[in-house]
Amino acid sequence: MFNARLYRIGNQFSIHVRDFQNTLDGTVACALLFFLLFISSFAGLPTVGLAGFYRNSLLRTVLVTALTLAVILFYTRTGPKRTIQFRLANVKGSLVASLLVLLIWGAVWGIFGELSRAYHLTMEPTRLNLVPLSLCLGVLDGLIAFAYCADRFVTGIGRTMGILISSLLAWLLFVVASLDSALYLLPIAVVLAHVTVRTGSAL
Repeated sequence: MFNARLYRIGNQFSIHVRDFQNTLDGTVACALLFFLLFISSFAGLPTVGLAGFYRNSLLRTVLVTALTLAVILFYTRTGPKRTIQFRLANVKGSLVASLLVLLIWGAVWGIFGELSRAYHLTMEPTRLNLVPLSLCLGVLDGLIAFAYCADRFVTGIGRTMGILISSLLAWLLFVVASLDSALYLLPIAVVLAHVTVRTGSAL
Protein backbone atom coordinates (compact mmCIF):
# COMPACT_ATOMS: atom_id res chain seq x y z
CA MET A 1 0.00 0.00 0.00
CA PHE A 2 2.79 2.44 0.83
CA ASN A 3 5.12 3.68 -1.88
CA ALA A 4 7.38 5.12 0.80
CA ARG A 5 9.44 2.55 2.66
CA LEU A 6 8.86 2.29 6.38
CA TYR A 7 11.82 1.36 8.54
CA ARG A 8 11.71 0.35 12.17
CA ILE A 9 14.66 1.07 14.42
CA GLY A 10 13.84 -0.05 17.94
CA ASN A 11 10.60 1.68 18.90
CA GLN A 12 10.91 4.41 16.26
CA PHE A 13 9.54 4.56 12.73
CA SER A 14 11.05 6.56 9.90
CA ILE A 15 9.88 7.26 6.34
CA HIS A 16 12.24 6.88 3.42
CA VAL A 17 11.97 9.99 1.24
CA ARG A 18 12.19 9.09 -2.43
CA ASP A 19 12.60 12.63 -3.76
CA PHE A 20 13.92 15.12 -1.21
CA GLN A 21 13.57 18.23 -3.40
CA ASN A 22 9.89 17.66 -4.17
CA THR A 23 9.11 16.90 -0.54
CA LEU A 24 10.91 20.07 0.53
CA ASP A 25 8.99 22.13 -2.04
CA GLY A 26 5.65 20.90 -0.70
CA THR A 27 6.68 21.49 2.89
CA VAL A 28 7.89 25.02 2.18
CA ALA A 29 4.69 25.87 0.30
CA CYS A 30 2.48 24.72 3.18
CA ALA A 31 4.70 26.43 5.76
CA LEU A 32 4.51 29.69 3.82
CA LEU A 33 0.73 29.48 3.60
CA PHE A 34 0.19 28.79 7.30
CA PHE A 35 2.76 31.40 8.34
CA LEU A 36 1.00 34.12 6.38
CA LEU A 37 -2.37 33.02 7.75
CA PHE A 38 -1.00 33.15 11.28
CA ILE A 39 0.38 36.65 10.74
CA SER A 40 -2.91 37.81 9.23
CA SER A 41 -4.79 36.62 12.33
CA PHE A 42 -3.28 39.57 14.22
CA ALA A 43 -5.00 42.04 11.89
CA GLY A 44 -7.68 43.85 13.86
CA LEU A 45 -10.44 43.96 11.30
CA PRO A 46 -13.87 45.25 12.38
CA THR A 47 -16.38 42.49 12.95
CA VAL A 48 -20.14 42.88 13.08
CA GLY A 49 -21.92 39.70 14.10
CA LEU A 50 -21.65 36.38 12.29
CA ALA A 51 -21.65 37.99 8.85
CA GLY A 52 -18.71 40.20 9.69
CA PHE A 53 -16.77 37.37 11.29
CA TYR A 54 -17.10 35.04 8.30
CA ARG A 55 -16.58 37.76 5.74
CA ASN A 56 -13.40 39.03 7.35
CA SER A 57 -12.07 35.53 7.92
CA LEU A 58 -12.69 34.47 4.34
CA LEU A 59 -11.41 37.70 2.81
CA ARG A 60 -8.24 37.54 4.87
CA THR A 61 -7.67 33.93 3.87
CA VAL A 62 -8.29 34.68 0.19
CA LEU A 63 -5.73 37.48 0.23
CA VAL A 64 -3.14 35.35 2.02
CA THR A 65 -3.76 32.41 -0.29
CA ALA A 66 -3.43 34.59 -3.38
CA LEU A 67 -0.15 36.00 -2.07
CA THR A 68 1.14 32.49 -1.33
CA LEU A 69 0.18 31.31 -4.81
CA ALA A 70 1.98 34.28 -6.33
CA VAL A 71 5.14 33.45 -4.37
CA ILE A 72 4.96 29.80 -5.43
CA LEU A 73 4.48 30.74 -9.09
CA PHE A 74 7.46 33.09 -8.90
CA TYR A 75 9.51 30.37 -7.20
CA THR A 76 8.68 27.74 -9.80
CA ARG A 77 9.37 30.08 -12.73
CA THR A 78 12.69 31.42 -11.48
CA GLY A 79 14.05 28.22 -9.97
CA PRO A 80 15.15 25.00 -11.66
CA LYS A 81 12.04 23.14 -10.47
CA ARG A 82 9.32 21.97 -12.78
CA THR A 83 6.29 24.23 -13.15
CA ILE A 84 2.84 23.59 -11.72
CA GLN A 85 0.60 21.42 -13.86
CA PHE A 86 -3.11 22.02 -13.40
CA ARG A 87 -4.12 19.14 -15.72
CA LEU A 88 -7.24 20.84 -17.06
CA ALA A 89 -8.04 17.77 -19.15
CA ASN A 90 -9.05 15.92 -15.97
CA VAL A 91 -11.14 18.71 -14.45
CA LYS A 92 -14.50 17.14 -15.35
CA GLY A 93 -13.75 13.80 -13.72
CA SER A 94 -12.32 15.50 -10.67
CA LEU A 95 -15.32 17.78 -10.19
CA VAL A 96 -17.84 14.96 -10.66
CA ALA A 97 -16.02 12.70 -8.19
CA SER A 98 -15.62 15.52 -5.66
CA LEU A 99 -19.27 16.60 -5.85
CA LEU A 100 -20.40 12.99 -5.45
CA VAL A 101 -18.24 12.61 -2.34
CA LEU A 102 -19.56 15.87 -0.88
CA LEU A 103 -23.18 14.87 -1.50
CA ILE A 104 -22.70 11.45 0.13
CA TRP A 105 -20.86 12.89 3.12
CA GLY A 106 -23.41 15.69 3.49
CA ALA A 107 -26.25 13.16 3.58
CA VAL A 108 -24.46 10.94 6.10
CA TRP A 109 -23.50 13.95 8.22
CA GLY A 110 -27.05 15.27 8.24
CA ILE A 111 -28.70 11.92 9.05
CA PHE A 112 -26.21 11.17 11.84
CA GLY A 113 -26.66 14.64 13.31
CA GLU A 114 -30.44 14.32 13.37
CA LEU A 115 -30.45 10.79 14.81
CA SER A 116 -27.84 11.50 17.46
CA ARG A 117 -29.17 15.00 18.13
CA ALA A 118 -25.56 16.13 18.38
CA TYR A 119 -25.96 18.89 15.82
CA HIS A 120 -28.41 20.16 13.23
CA LEU A 121 -27.73 21.35 9.71
CA THR A 122 -29.12 24.86 9.43
CA MET A 123 -29.02 26.97 6.29
CA GLU A 124 -28.54 30.43 7.75
CA PRO A 125 -28.88 33.33 5.29
CA THR A 126 -25.46 34.62 6.32
CA ARG A 127 -23.66 31.40 5.41
CA LEU A 128 -25.63 30.99 2.19
CA ASN A 129 -24.62 34.49 1.12
CA LEU A 130 -20.97 33.62 1.71
CA VAL A 131 -21.05 30.49 -0.46
CA PRO A 132 -19.57 32.23 -3.55
CA LEU A 133 -16.72 33.66 -1.48
CA SER A 134 -16.11 30.30 0.17
CA LEU A 135 -16.00 28.68 -3.27
CA CYS A 136 -13.30 31.11 -4.38
CA LEU A 137 -11.39 30.35 -1.19
CA GLY A 138 -11.66 26.61 -1.80
CA VAL A 139 -10.36 26.92 -5.36
CA LEU A 140 -7.37 29.04 -4.33
CA ASP A 141 -6.49 26.83 -1.38
CA GLY A 142 -6.95 23.73 -3.50
CA LEU A 143 -4.46 25.00 -6.05
CA ILE A 144 -1.89 25.35 -3.27
CA ALA A 145 -2.64 22.57 -0.81
CA PHE A 146 -3.52 19.98 -3.46
CA ALA A 147 -2.11 20.91 -6.88
CA TYR A 148 1.28 21.89 -5.55
CA CYS A 149 1.80 20.34 -2.11
CA ALA A 150 0.06 17.00 -2.68
CA ASP A 151 1.81 16.59 -6.02
CA ARG A 152 5.18 17.17 -4.36
CA PHE A 153 4.45 14.86 -1.43
CA VAL A 154 3.22 12.04 -3.68
CA THR A 155 6.35 12.31 -5.79
CA GLY A 156 8.63 12.67 -2.81
CA ILE A 157 7.40 10.15 -0.24
CA GLY A 158 4.91 7.97 -2.06
CA ARG A 159 1.23 7.98 -2.97
CA THR A 160 -0.39 6.94 0.31
CA MET A 161 1.77 9.03 2.62
CA GLY A 162 1.53 11.99 0.25
CA ILE A 163 -2.27 11.89 0.32
CA LEU A 164 -2.34 11.52 4.09
CA ILE A 165 0.06 14.38 4.86
CA SER A 166 -1.31 16.82 2.28
CA SER A 167 -4.91 16.20 3.41
CA LEU A 168 -3.97 16.82 7.04
CA LEU A 169 -2.32 20.08 6.05
CA ALA A 170 -5.38 21.06 4.05
CA TRP A 171 -7.58 20.31 7.08
CA LEU A 172 -5.35 22.50 9.22
CA LEU A 173 -6.05 25.28 6.74
CA PHE A 174 -9.72 25.16 7.73
CA VAL A 175 -8.73 25.43 11.38
CA VAL A 176 -6.41 28.39 10.78
CA ALA A 177 -9.11 30.11 8.74
CA SER A 178 -11.38 29.97 11.82
CA LEU A 179 -14.14 28.05 10.07
CA ASP A 180 -16.40 26.07 12.38
CA SER A 181 -16.96 22.32 12.26
CA ALA A 182 -13.40 21.75 11.06
CA LEU A 183 -13.24 18.35 12.76
CA TYR A 184 -16.09 17.06 10.61
CA LEU A 185 -14.25 18.23 7.48
CA LEU A 186 -11.16 16.08 8.08
CA PRO A 187 -12.58 13.01 6.27
CA ILE A 188 -13.60 15.27 3.38
CA ALA A 189 -10.08 16.65 3.10
CA VAL A 190 -8.63 13.12 3.00
CA VAL A 191 -11.06 11.89 0.35
CA LEU A 192 -10.72 15.01 -1.80
CA ALA A 193 -6.94 14.72 -1.67
CA HIS A 194 -7.32 11.13 -2.85
CA VAL A 195 -9.62 12.25 -5.69
CA THR A 196 -7.12 14.96 -6.62
CA VAL A 197 -4.22 12.55 -6.89
CA ARG A 198 -6.28 9.93 -8.71
CA THR A 199 -7.68 12.33 -11.30
CA GLY A 200 -4.60 14.53 -11.54
CA SER A 201 -6.58 17.77 -11.24
CA ALA A 202 -6.46 20.29 -8.43
CA LEU A 203 -9.97 21.54 -9.20
